Amino acid sequence: MPARIFYDQDADLGLLRGVLRCDIAAGEYVADVYEAARMAPVVDCLQLDVTRCGGISGIVRCAGAADAHELDVSGHCAPQVSTHALCAVPRLRHLEYFHDHVRLERMAFDGVLEPTDGSLRPDRSRPGMGLELKRSDMEQHCVYRTEVAR
Repeated sequence: MPARIFYDQDADLGLLRGVLRCDIAAGEYVADVYEAARMAPVVDCLQLDVTRCGGISGIVRCAGAADAHELDVSGHCAPQVSTHALCAVPRLRHLEYFHDHVRLERMAFDGVLEPTDGSLRPDRSRPGMGLELKRSDMEQHCVYRTEVAR
């Protein structure tokens, strides 16, 4: 049998969706609204990562593609940044909350959000995303040091 030169993930997801009796969630590597729109017809939940699909503006555009297909969005990783971005998503199913990501976020930042009753909510008393870099703790991880204006 010859090797497959082109892997059509969307067709395979569509095939699985037709056979399995569970929701298909995919899309964590979607990079832009065009990929989101291409994937939306073959999944039940579009999984989006704010750090990969263009930040807050990008995830809002990609979530629009999901909404056009009446799909929920599942936030993928980076809960401290995703929480704020996902507040603008019309059909949010959930946000993945991995202990290892949160552990690293706590090491690097003050203002890390804590779940309340299974939900993360932005801290509106803090500016921006509410995070402040723990500069002194992070200096040991610097590869290239420069003077940074404080």
